[in-house]
Amino acid sequence: MMELFKGQEEFLEDYKKAAKNYGSDKEIVDAVMDQLNEQQMKDQENLQFVLSAEQSTADKAIIFPFTKELYSEDQEATISTRFCYAGTDYRPEIETDEQP
Repeated sequence: MMELFKGQEEFLEDYKKAAKNYGSDKEIVDAVMDQLNEQQMKDQENLQFVLSAEQSTADKAIIFPFTKELYSEDQEATISTRFCYAGTDYRPEIETDEQP
C-alpha cells in the first residue's frame, strides 16, 4: 500500500490496538485522510483523527494527533504539504482496583 502520510505504519499499529473492529488498511487510511483534509480546509491548527467511543476498545473517543509539514522533492523548489502522524505509541487504559 502506498504511504499517504508520514508515520502511516505506526498509526495503523496504534489504530488496530485501539479499535474494536476495523476494515482494510486502505479503508482506515482513507477515513484518516478524509478527516485530515476536512480539518485542513477549515484551517484548523490542531490536526487529529478521532476514533469514536463506539469504535474504541476503551469505550471512549481516542484522539490520534497529526501535524502538517512542508517539503520539497525536486530541485525546482516545488513545495508540497504532507500530514505526519505525531502519535505516542497507543496503550489501552487498564482499570485497576486500587485500595487506599
